[in-house]
Amino acid sequence: MNIYLYKNVAITYSTHVQMGKHKMAIQNIAKQVILVTLPDKGQQIIEELESVNEVADSIENCDVIIDFSNVEILTSVGINNLIALRDLLHKRGHWLILCAVPFRIKEVFKVSGLDVVFRFADGKEAAIATITQAN
Repeated sequence: MNIYLYKNVAITYSTHVQMGKHKMAIQNIAKQVILVTLPDKGQQIIEELESVNEVADSIENCDVIIDFSNVEILTSVGINNLIALRDLLHKRGHWLILCAVPFRIKEVFKVSGLDVVFRFADGKEAAIATITQAN
C-alpha cells in the first residue's frame, strides 16, 4: 500500500479491487473519498462505472471523484451510470465530482443540461480540495 499526499490530504492507494470479473484501481483518499481513474475505451468505462456504483453502494459513507483524464468517448450508458451514482451519493449527502473532463465530453454534459447536475473540477487536487472544504 502506497500513500500519496495531495495538499495535506493523505491518499492510500490500493492497487486493484476485484468486483465480479473486473479489477479496478481505486484510491481511498483519507477515509471517505474514493478516487477512480477511468480507462480510455468505451466498454471498459461502462464496466468500470458499474463497478464504482457497486463499491459506492456497499460503502455508505463516501464521496467519489472520477478522473476523466484518459477518457476519449463517453456513451449514453456511461452517462446513465454516472447519473445513478450521483443519485445514490446525493441521497446519502455525499459528493460525486468529475475531474479532468476533456472539453469535448464536457460539451456533451452542457448540451444535455447535465452540466448543472454534476460537479466538475479541473483536476484531482481541485476535486479533493472541494470535498475537504465541504466536510
